[in-house]
Amino acid sequence: MPRILVLAAVLPLLAAAWEPIACPEAVFDCSEQFATVRVLDDFAAGVGTWQAANGSQNPQTRLELDPAMPHGGNPSLRVDAEFSGDKKLEYISAGARVMAIPESGHGIGLWFRSEGGPVTLRLRISDASGEIHQLDFPRNPAASADGRWSYVAVKLASQSGAWGGDGNRKLDYPCKLLAIVGDRPRQGFAGPATLWFGQVELVREVERQGELKIEVDRKRLGNLYEPGARIALRATGEGARIRWQWQDYFGRTLGEGDGPASGCEAPAEFARDGFYLCTLTLADAAGLTLDRRTFRAAVLPPPAAGARNDFVGFCTHFTRTTAWPSEGIGLLARYGFGHLRDELSWGGVELEKGQLAIPAGPSAYLAEARAHGIAPLVILDYANRFYDNHGFPNSPEAVAGFARYAEFMARELADRVTDWEVWNEWSGGCGMRDRPGEHTPEMYAQLLRATYPAVRRGNPQATVVGIGGEHSKHHLAQIEGMMRGAPEAMDAFSVHSYRYPATPEATDLAGEIQHVAQLAKDCGTTERVWITEIGWPTHVGPRGVDETTQARMFVRSLAQLWGTGKVDRVYWYDFKNDGHQRDYNENNFGVVWHQDYNWAPKPAAVAAAVFARLTAGGTRPRAWQEGEAHGLRLDLPGDWKVLVAWSAGEPVPVRIQGTKTVHDLMGNMLPSATEATLTADPVYLLGREPALVR
Repeated sequence: MPRILVLAAVLPLLAAAWEPIACPEAVFDCSEQFATVRVLDDFAAGVGTWQAANGSQNPQTRLELDPAMPHGGNPSLRVDAEFSGDKKLEYISAGARVMAIPESGHGIGLWFRSEGGPVTLRLRISDASGEIHQLDFPRNPAASADGRWSYVAVKLASQSGAWGGDGNRKLDYPCKLLAIVGDRPRQGFAGPATLWFGQVELVREVERQGELKIEVDRKRLGNLYEPGARIALRATGEGARIRWQWQDYFGRTLGEGDGPASGCEAPAEFARDGFYLCTLTLADAAGLTLDRRTFRAAVLPPPAAGARNDFVGFCTHFTRTTAWPSEGIGLLARYGFGHLRDELSWGGVELEKGQLAIPAGPSAYLAEARAHGIAPLVILDYANRFYDNHGFPNSPEAVAGFARYAEFMARELADRVTDWEVWNEWSGGCGMRDRPGEHTPEMYAQLLRATYPAVRRGNPQATVVGIGGEHSKHHLAQIEGMMRGAPEAMDAFSVHSYRYPATPEATDLAGEIQHVAQLAKDCGTTERVWITEIGWPTHVGPRGVDETTQARMFVRSLAQLWGTGKVDRVYWYDFKNDGHQRDYNENNFGVVWHQDYNWAPKPAAVAAAVFARLTAGGTRPRAWQEGEAHGLRLDLPGDWKVLVAWSAGEPVPVRIQGTKTVHDLMGNMLPSATEATLTADPVYLLGREPALVR
């Protein structure tokens, strides 16, 4: 019999109205994706020809057999490294150089465990021409410094880098396994790290046949439900049985069961707010998994009427009207988000020289955003084919043309847009690949000096955001040049502060922004900072994070930024996944999935909504830190205060004082207590004087 928390099956109030719904395929564990073709080494015969590299880019490394850490009944290969903390590239490299891969169609799999910090593994292959190919093992949630053996495997297909040999970037067989490479936990890491390798295998991908077809009773946009609403799924497939399991954000199983593949229902009803995941698995008569899909649901009450958190915004691409259907604007409003950032480029407005017109699609979505109470920040950016050879606007004619476009936009859209950002990542050349012209700080300052008064002529109430999202860590010289070149030509300035997959605490996000704000003060310009892009993508590559981590990073990064007292607003990049390629970061930044999956939520969508709601109206931000414990204090309307708190490292025991209620990351009230333990998942303390004491 299935175990159920609260299931709507006991409440058959209405006849089901089944509608088909596409659900993303679950990411299979590597051990399910690949089958062993041949064992290359299990270390039963000793170290053999394995050697550790100790070159200029390697930490001090030694390699030995370790019978005290066996795998599969055999000793493991232990690799000990001592990282120096040098900022130059440092990586562990261990290889045997004699393991042959005779033909295409294979992959390499291995068992490993680590200690001393998470180490990203890569694979190096040498081909018949002597060309070296580097491939990334996919991120494995279990592959961390937690004392467990983990299995990773990669198909020998798409490399992340190649050098030497014939330079054709193709694997010319026969090939050899050259080395297993372990990147340091983070740049500047100093300290010991140990890797243990178990069995190393030549593998092939498992071919699967069979596909789950899933229906939902009364489909809702974004799979977004109110508490207590009935959620019912029905699945069929070409197989024998279907298993299902409902879990919450914290991994707790709330219901599970199975049924025939000809038709299996998985109903549920959740009274508590949060993110809920139903995993449905199709298996054949022998129990082999044929397909696995995930249905994701968010459970949240509607936001309070008129309540918007002006600190929280999302990057969107609704200008791309076919790729971003405008129905997503209503979903943003239903979550309770009040700000979006999009663009309407020069080239799309001045289609004939000297003639300016707002395209119908963008005009409509901007009106719809305002109708939902969402304030757009629109980027003025990119080239126009009639000026400067379709390059960066440098000449007086091009600068004047850009300013004319900016003034036209501000005037024509004054009823829909008051916030304007001048360009997007000027120094990095985003959107301008291989285009001619100079993109120096001086050229940007020239453009900004002309654009600022033009926008104000179009709409005197407009806010003009300068700098255009330069990276706040890597482009400090460019930022300074832009500020000194046009100090009076901006009401706020924007930076982009990406640091994924690292945490905001480990990379000193708050200190970085304080530094940029001080730089602005020194340059005599505004100190109002807008973070117009920051995010953690959930792709399966080594720089991606899992969806749980993305949810934590949203709250922790926004809390840290607010706590600086310098940041007015943050736009998370971005609201929706832009595509389906699971190993491509740009397709996986969203807090909801692609519209082909009904804008299904990731946990970050719920965590962001809870943060926006529980901190709305917050003033007098104060950062709080004691060791690994971090927090943000805000004054709320009505003499209430909120403290958002978490641990950036090991769990931290604390005592709770002055608190009325405590809420978890999903917004649910926790049992009253005087003691608690801070973890990676932030919590919210509300009261007259909420406090934590170590």
